[in-house]
Amino acid sequence: MGADFDWQVQPFVGGGVTWAKASHQTLGGPIATSWSVTHSDFTLEVTVPAGTTAKVVMPDGEVHLI
Repeated sequence: MGADFDWQVQPFVGGGVTWAKASHQTLGGPIATSWSVTHSDFTLEVTVPAGTTAKVVMPDGEVHLI
C-alpha cells in the first residue's frame, strides 16, 4: 500500500544553523520550503504543487499533512 502523501518535508534544526531555504521545480510545479529559528521561535513555510499533499514532520516530531 502506498503513502498517503506525495512529498515529505522534515527540517533538521541545530548545529548553529538558524535558517534554511530550498526549492525544486517538479513536473507538476514547484515544491519549496524555508525555515528559521530565533530564540525559541520556529517558523516553517512549505509550498507544494497544486493537487498534491505533503507530510511535514516538525523538529519536535509532530506530524502534519498539508
